[in-house]
Amino acid sequence: MLLLLEACTVYLGEQYVNSSTLSYITFLVEGCKCFYAHRIALLTSSDAFRAMFDGGYGEKDARDVEIPNIRWEVFELMMRFIYIGSVEITNDIA
Repeated sequence: MLLLLEACTVYLGEQYVNSSTLSYITFLVEGCKCFYAHRIALLTSSDAFRAMFDGGYGEKDARDVEIPNIRWEVFELMMRFIYIGSVEITNDIA
């Protein structure tokens, strides 16, 4: 089974997915894997990220943020969706 998710908004695009170019935030996933992210992509895509990085939380000024309790593959798919607007989810991820 293949699930294709799509949304309508403005995206930074494939070239910025996990790219350190102009990135502001580095997520640490599974304790050792880094994912480079761009503040503008996070703020415009999610109320949760907006609260983290533009609200009163400790992450507001953080450059490195640890994300516990999520598999790398799942986190990467979520971030790809934020940057590109669609992802393919295969059975081994679901």
